[in-house]
Amino acid sequence: MFKKKYKLIEVEKNRTLPTLEGDELRNALISLQAHPGFVYILNKLRTQRFSLEGRLKGTKFERIEDITFLQSGIFWTNWLESEVNKLTETSQSEVLAPSPFEDKLFTEIDQLLDRVGQDESNSY
Repeated sequence: MFKKKYKLIEVEKNRTLPTLEGDELRNALISLQAHPGFVYILNKLRTQRFSLEGRLKGTKFERIEDITFLQSGIFWTNWLESEVNKLTETSQSEVLAPSPFEDKLFTEIDQLLDRVGQDESNSY
């Protein structure tokens, strides 16, 4: 018979996670989207998840533990990718109406344009 060996992992108390309140941190996270190394890591994570899904679908397993192991890998790679995407995505801000000054500028620019093949009623 095999005996199970347990490992103890100590975690520091009062450990706090950084918040996204600061613009500097938020901008730093958003800028990761364009970083080639970050894009590579996300693609590697996706590739790993697809590989695990393919192995799960295309393999006959003798032990339920192997299936559980693959399902856990799929779950955690998917979770990690979605969490990273949430942190690095730019928020979709609503479209604001132009200010009176901007409205006046748009009208002036619109009057300077020569439209070809359009009715005058379609102008700004």
